[in-house]
Amino acid sequence: MSLIEAINAGLHVTAIILLAGALYSEAFLFRRGMTQDDVKKLLLADATHAFSTVLIFITGALRLFLFHSTSHTYLDNPFFALKMLLFFVVVLLSLYPSATFYRWRKALKQGKPSMISYRQHSSVIWLIRLELGVLLLIPMLVTLARAGFGD
Repeated sequence: MSLIEAINAGLHVTAIILLAGALYSEAFLFRRGMTQDDVKKLLLADATHAFSTVLIFITGALRLFLFHSTSHTYLDNPFFALKMLLFFVVVLLSLYPSATFYRWRKALKQGKPSMISYRQHSSVIWLIRLELGVLLLIPMLVTLARAGFGD
């Protein structure tokens, strides 16, 4: 393993941990009646979430297509395919909460409080929880694919 490959692998794992931390932060911070400081922290957690998702995608693609000589083996593995599908499910699940948080940026700049209905709060918090649940399945699928199951 070259130094560049090791750095890429380390960045990939770090980005995954960062994503999990950002999701937990969003779940913890998001509540009705947030102050402007709470909203700022939530927006920072969401930006970290977006950054880590992009970093996971880039470093994962580099690992698969540039650094692995056996990438065709992974691409044919159903556990790896399911892992990739679940990663994109996590990305799709994050769109509604992120869009909700993004709309608050303008209100925050104008000094207005963030407004959210009970239904919207419930939807966002359940989507974040679902993201966390799906994210927990991915390491098991990676392990199964690396061990050669499904070949």
